[in-house]
Parts: sequence; C-alpha cells; structure tokens
Amino acid sequence: MAWFLSYLLLSIHGYHVSISSVVFNPDYSAFQITIKSHAHDLEKCLPKIANHTVEIGTNHETKEVDSLISGYLRSHFELFVNDSLVNCHYLGKEVQLDETCWLYLEVSNLSRFDQVKIRNTLFIDHFDDQQNITHLKIGGRSNSVIFDKNKILEQFSIGYDE
Repeated sequence: MAWFLSYLLLSIHGYHVSISSVVFNPDYSAFQITIKSHAHDLEKCLPKIANHTVEIGTNHETKEVDSLISGYLRSHFELFVNDSLVNCHYLGKEVQLDETCWLYLEVSNLSRFDQVKIRNTLFIDHFDDQQNITHLKIGGRSNSVIFDKNKILEQFSIGYDE
C-alpha cells in the first residue's frame, strides 16, 4: 500500500503546473486572486531570495515565509489594469497535507477598466516544463490562458454589457 501511495504522489506531481483564478468582484471593486501550487515548488524558488533553505507548511516554517512568498509573487505574478501595474496585496496561504499550497491575493479600489494584462512567470525559472494555467473572470465573461517559458504575458480586452 505504501508503494502505491508513493507512486501516486510522484505521478501526480510528475509535471509542474500552477492554476490561478483571477475574479473581479464588483461588490468590492476588487480582483480576488487564488493560486494553487505545490509547497515544495515554492520551497525551491524562495532560497534565492532568502539565501537559505525554506520550509512551508511544516513545524520548521519560519515567520519570514509569508514575506518571502509575497516578494516572490510580486516579481512573478503581475496584473496590469489599463496598462498600469497594480499592487497585488498578498493576503496569505493555506497548505494542505498533500502539499497543495493555496495563495491568496487581492487588488482593491478599482474603478471601471477596459483592459487587463496578466504576466505570470511563476516557477518558470526553476522548471523547464512549468505551465501556469490562469483563468480570468469578469462579470459573465471568462477567459483562460496557459503561460509557459514561451508565453508570459496576455492581454484581455473587457467589453462591458451596458
């Protein structure tokens, strides 16, 4: 049984994928962003910032981890509204037993906009096969894109239904 579980875990994470959801909430005039990744992928990226090994979701996690994650996200996940870079405020994370890591961000105080650009380079510097699936939802419209080493930026035009 242990062999099967080990095989299952390895086969599940035999590739490198993150899934991001960027949803505009008109009640709060805010983008609510959720990123699903793996804790050990983050652990491989953060030592370049911290200059030491980093553990996430364990008893050895230090207080600086959220600050490191916030900095990493600021450099590798960018949102532009009407061609202006907006501040994606890091709200926190949740780590599950299977090392799935949920990261939460928000962009608030937005007014009407016509265009959104997303730049997503999460983990691309570390994993040659990295893919970042990103879903954007504004009103009743949804768009999805897969970012990878060859595609890091996508622009979305917003057509308002009057």
